[in-house]
Amino acid sequence: MGAASGALMLFEQNAIGKLLDDSHVGTMVLGGGAFAIGFALAHPQKTIVIERGIHLCADVALTADFAEVGTPSTSLGHELYDKLSTEGLLVDGKVECPPLADFMAAFFVEHGGTALTNTELVDLSKTNDGWKATLYGGGSTGMCDMSFANFLDTTDVGWRNFGADVIAGKRLGAITDNGYFAIDLPATADWREARLKLYSSVEQNAKGVKILAESSAMKCLYKTSERIDRMTPLGYRWIPSAQFPTLLNAFEEGMKCSLA
Repeated sequence: MGAASGALMLFEQNAIGKLLDDSHVGTMVLGGGAFAIGFALAHPQKTIVIERGIHLCADVALTADFAEVGTPSTSLGHELYDKLSTEGLLVDGKVECPPLADFMAAFFVEHGGTALTNTELVDLSKTNDGWKATLYGGGSTGMCDMSFANFLDTTDVGWRNFGADVIAGKRLGAITDNGYFAIDLPATADWREARLKLYSSVEQNAKGVKILAESSAMKCLYKTSERIDRMTPLGYRWIPSAQFPTLLNAFEEGMKCSLA
């Protein structure tokens, strides 16, 4: 948590105060996954990422597995890949997930990204010149309203489960004393059901193996391999970060995304 905690402090003290004092943010991105990070770093001026958890890149970093890192195609993507390699987070072309959240938080801050973590979107409404959101969380800020020109939802299922119909299933993993272990779950699985099945599966299929840590994010599996980019009835776009097959693919697709 060391680097991630430092990033949270940096977001709160150095960047968030200025944005909250500003009357209008350019773009608010809901969800702090790899796609959102890429978008925010490609549009750093008046772009803010809102993440309900305390970690960035949870769609990759918190799923307790080795993930494909992918092949970079942009200068920033190459820099990200090279730094992952330098820090020893790449193993045979895959990135080890547990340390990735701290790494991505540091990378995001170093490149001028702004995020408000541990923050929940309570309400969203259309205005004459953009959007207004009511947020809860973000350290000492409590409940607050923020106005912005554009809104982009990158969460796994979409705000208020907008995209639940395209979720094929979920996956929950754990780190054991014998490596990674993961189970597949139905699309409707909640955390209680997922945890019970995880421990039952370890007991039945990996006797003698001890769970050292559970993943703190369930990976969503989608019904289609085609790019998901939906317009919601309210008029904003939903592009789930978790749909992309590799870390760099999600990151660079975010960089390429335009809301114009």
